[in-house]
Amino acid sequence: MSVPMAVLAQSPTEAQVAEAQQFYQDGVEEIEDGDYPEAIEELTNAITADPTYAPAYTYRGVAHTTLGNEDEGLADLNQAIQLDPNATVAYFIVALFITTLSSCSKHWQILIGQSPLTQSMAQPICTEESCKLSWAIAPVPCKI
Repeated sequence: MSVPMAVLAQSPTEAQVAEAQQFYQDGVEEIEDGDYPEAIEELTNAITADPTYAPAYTYRGVAHTTLGNEDEGLADLNQAIQLDPNATVAYFIVALFITTLSSCSKHWQILIGQSPLTQSMAQPICTEESCKLSWAIAPVPCKI
């Protein structure tokens, strides 16, 4: 899901930025508390307030991937990178996702070409039959 160009062309007002930052802070706190659905809601509110606020996409991507919603998470992480090519946390989470994949070929197809990393650089560490991913936040079973 990418942000329409018309939205990107408009600069958010100071009030929109402040509102987005408050929702973002609330979302990050929810992640720290382990309430990922609430974090997604808060971060979605941040994105609604300011669709150009890359950190909100990054952390909503973290929340989605932690819940096992890999497609939504990767879409958010990729959007964060498009909005801010220096979004190091988003790159890190995408790289972590790539390096922990084992038999999740669907995710390889999504990620290859969207990240500077390639499959040959990755070191899969998944050894469980269910393709359990090792995440910095929480382990997430692959649903493929």
